[in-house]
Amino acid sequence: MDSSRTLPLPKQRALFSSLTRLVFAFSTASFAALSGTVQLPSGKGLLGVAVSLRGSAILATLTDSAGRWSLGAASLRPRVSDDRALTSNLLLRGGRLVLSLNGVSPDGRASDRPESPLGFARASARETAVLDTLVFSLGSARATLPIGRMDSSGIVTTLDTATTCVATPPTGAVYFASPTGTGNTCSLAAPCDIGTATGKLKPGETAYLRGGRYPATGSSFYFNVSASGDPVKGWVTVAAYPCEVPFIDAGGVGVSGSYVRFDGLVSRNSAGGFGNQWTGGGTTNSNGHIEFLNCIADGNTRNGIAFYSAPGVHIKQCIVAHSGSSTTGSWSSGVNIFGAQGTYKDNVVESTVSFENVDMEHHSDGSGFIVDDIGTGTTFVNNIGFRNGGSCIRLTTSTNTHIINNTCYHDGQDPQAGSDPQYTEPKNPGEIFFSSGETWNEAVLLNNIAAASGWNGTQTAYINTGNIAVKPWNLGVDKNAATPFFAAPDGNHLDFHLTNGADSAIGKGSSTEAPATDIGFDPRCITKAPPTVDGAQSWWIYSVDYDYIKGIGGVANCFHPKARAGAPDLGAYAH
Repeated sequence: MDSSRTLPLPKQRALFSSLTRLVFAFSTASFAALSGTVQLPSGKGLLGVAVSLRGSAILATLTDSAGRWSLGAASLRPRVSDDRALTSNLLLRGGRLVLSLNGVSPDGRASDRPESPLGFARASARETAVLDTLVFSLGSARATLPIGRMDSSGIVTTLDTATTCVATPPTGAVYFASPTGTGNTCSLAAPCDIGTATGKLKPGETAYLRGGRYPATGSSFYFNVSASGDPVKGWVTVAAYPCEVPFIDAGGVGVSGSYVRFDGLVSRNSAGGFGNQWTGGGTTNSNGHIEFLNCIADGNTRNGIAFYSAPGVHIKQCIVAHSGSSTTGSWSSGVNIFGAQGTYKDNVVESTVSFENVDMEHHSDGSGFIVDDIGTGTTFVNNIGFRNGGSCIRLTTSTNTHIINNTCYHDGQDPQAGSDPQYTEPKNPGEIFFSSGETWNEAVLLNNIAAASGWNGTQTAYINTGNIAVKPWNLGVDKNAATPFFAAPDGNHLDFHLTNGADSAIGKGSSTEAPATDIGFDPRCITKAPPTVDGAQSWWIYSVDYDYIKGIGGVANCFHPKARAGAPDLGAYAH
């Protein structure tokens, strides 16, 4: 069983929906063997268990149907000596799986640094140990539980077991489409094609897209939603079928209606990922009131998610990557909020991850997030931006922008930044960039962490802030300086959780506009591997892990927000 890739769960998913208490414990005085028991509430034993360590499978096999299992020393490859006694327990605590570790040194005294029998030598305040997944199987059904992080406390927290995806067929005013759908029925038993299903939508209704690639055959497909919802009767929604991932490939997703919601879709390999209608710079008459929830925009040659010249955009729990590779039609960023109208409460981008975006036409943009062109109010809160060609967050010719509890890391990666003769700035875009004094108007900058490096290692975190105070409510690191407050910012699954020793960030925030929850992003939804998209840049080294995301039941399961308590922490994660 290879658990370095997650595995989809077929109809037996329901087996795991009742997994409300899971205990998985083992102890050993040496590495000769490990053993233990895994049980479901029904008392039925699991037929297989696997642990993945940094992408390498560590196999455990169950010896009988009662759920007893054993793990041989040959699979462990331990880095600590066999004369060190270790005990550990993986159990459900407070709705989360917890791995607790205790070490005893050869002289019999308690170890000052917890150590794991799964191959990690130690976990200190600056070193983290990361386990990838636990995979439980019963017959042909497999449930994957992603594991989170371990720091000097010796504890690994993971996603709630309740997030194991269980597909309950939607009912009500709904239609269904599939990549191979035909006809006009649009039922679950007889799905139609995507255009027919969305063409039926009226206010308050939803079209569900079954998983797979649209189109099933052919090279490209542009998908536009022209239906409009109503603020009273209800929005129209285009959503992924529960536990599945629909891919709109090589065409893009457009919307010409208003009060439209997209939930759980992937748009990749097109000119633009998602966007409303373009009506030109300096205009305010495009279609508004659009939501993008739990969506992925990846490998699109212009913008990932764009919203133009209207009021009312909400982007939440999305992943945006590898936008802007076109050399003739780019001028792009990951999330482009262009001319948004209304107040900072009307236009909100939250809990979204944007990385490795670029502007290959002009080398002037390429930010993770940008607000531009007579925008009158936008909020960026609980977002993560890393390794973008331009800034993490950039403000241009817009006012009333609120930047709250974001995490920015090593942006400014485009070595050609500022090289266009017409657009010579910014050559060093850094992390949070105010382009002009106009952007200071009614701007709010609170509780952010920005760690700057850039392609040249000389860039700074906060640029041209003018009368906007950076200290004491924001943390900045310049010129590739150390970031010991992050768990694993350059790891195979980069992790921006705060370490236990992050005294400069824990509890150092302002309560003003502080969000009630954090981003709760699962780092395993992104993996350290060059992306296989057209126009990939040499400095693009991370990819969206689609196999993992399909295995956990969709994009929504990459996000598990945690309540913030006490004095606010800085950045997108609560400690």
